[in-house]
Amino acid sequence: MINPLPNIPHILELDQDVEVKEYLSDFGARDKLWDIHKIYSQKIASLYESADNLVYADRIKGCANYLKFALKDLDTNDYGLKLAAAHFCHVPQCQLCNWLRSRMWRRRFFKILPQMLADLGDGYQFLFLTLTARNCELDGLRQQLKDMSAAWKRLSERKDFVTFKGFTRTTEITRNYDVYFHDASTLRFIGRMGTRKYYDWFYAFLAAGGDRDLVRVYPTREAHPHYHALLLVEDSYFDKSKSSYWHHSKWMHEWKSALRIDYDPYVHIKAVKSFDAVEEQVSIDDLLDISLDVDFDQQPKKDISSQLIKSVLETLKYCVKPADIVGEIVTHPCSDGFSNYQWLQDFTEQVYRVRKIATGGLFKSYLKDLDKDESDSDLIGDSGEGDLLGVEYLFKWYNQVNKYKLLDVI
Repeated sequence: MINPLPNIPHILELDQDVEVKEYLSDFGARDKLWDIHKIYSQKIASLYESADNLVYADRIKGCANYLKFALKDLDTNDYGLKLAAAHFCHVPQCQLCNWLRSRMWRRRFFKILPQMLADLGDGYQFLFLTLTARNCELDGLRQQLKDMSAAWKRLSERKDFVTFKGFTRTTEITRNYDVYFHDASTLRFIGRMGTRKYYDWFYAFLAAGGDRDLVRVYPTREAHPHYHALLLVEDSYFDKSKSSYWHHSKWMHEWKSALRIDYDPYVHIKAVKSFDAVEEQVSIDDLLDISLDVDFDQQPKKDISSQLIKSVLETLKYCVKPADIVGEIVTHPCSDGFSNYQWLQDFTEQVYRVRKIATGGLFKSYLKDLDKDESDSDLIGDSGEGDLLGVEYLFKWYNQVNKYKLLDVI
């Protein structure tokens, strides 16, 4: 029998009734996330195989098949695991790497935020901004992203934009699907939806007594790229009597002009008026895996009151949701045979070497390494909160059970 804590007898007195932890997911709720994201990565590897992209398929299959964790003392009554060593594939669409990349961004941001605010002193606030453009055909995604990047540059170079002292901006891309209701005599088009909107509709449909087997979801060749940005402004910005204040219609006009389009784009701007200190019961480690999306993301949920923290979480998340990468809601291929693996391969070609995150102004000096190519050690991260206790656990991924299994304790 493997003693899960062999060198720390005061933590656990072993006897015949002790339940030995066999899988990584047995150690805690957060540790279950490794299985969830690895399963998504395996699905993505299978799609790349179907698309004959064997290079990416093989790299993702080999990603983090072995994990070494160190035991961490969180406090006098709680212990956890901290990743100590692993080899990652760094394929942009690998969900395991995407998850760890988002955690890396968030950790770096939350670590510098208190120091940055202390250096700035009073008199600064934040804005959370979302900028969109119309959906585009997948084969035009690369050009759409170039157009948006050029538009952001034009926007940021405008005279009034100097009011904004710094920004962090990320690109998110979502998919659209055609949803139909089908029974023996009816084929009714419900609508073209993104994943989140679909789940909202689907849960309401089931609650009303609908039959899930009568719902058909087809992939489309559309993508919806948009920006999320966190902006730093001086308190004086909010003086609406001054021309430096950009109300919603001003934002829409400026973004429309910068994009050089003939329609009104959707723009969302929200003031984040103060920095609420992280609640004592919520550590930085707790914040790394929180999702503000609906339950299908299967991430831990916490009641976070700080609007700034929520804005950071929304900004520094996945470029593409894992459910969209694998086409989780798709039930049928299109009539022309267009399928999930084709969407993924076309998407991969369109976003190759496209920059996903950018910083400017005051943020750039504090977050200068945020957009660099990451190494294995970057994704592993530092020890976080708590002391390491000198005990290490080695886990191996097993496809047969879709879990990381404990191999050895060192």
